Amino acid sequence: MPRYFFDFADANELYPDDQGTDLPDVESARLEAAKALAAIVKDKADGSSRDFTMIVRTETGQVLLHARIKFEIEMAH
Repeated sequence: MPRYFFDFADANELYPDDQGTDLPDVESARLEAAKALAAIVKDKADGSSRDFTMIVRTETGQVLLHARIKFEIEMAH
C-alpha cells in the first residue's frame, strides 16, 4: 500500500508530514487531505483572512495535489 505525506501550509509557515499515512490510492489521499484540511481550518480559524493549503506527496517527494481553503470574513456595508 502506498504511503502519502500531507504537508500543511499556513501563511508563510510549512509544517511537513514526516510520518505519512498508508492509503490504497490517490483518490483516498485526496479525500483524506480534504478532511484533514477542513479539521485544521476549524481549529485555526480566528476571524482573520487566512489561506490554508494541504500538499499531498509520495514517498519520493512527488507532489500529487494541493488542497486549498481561503478563509475570509467581509463585513456588510
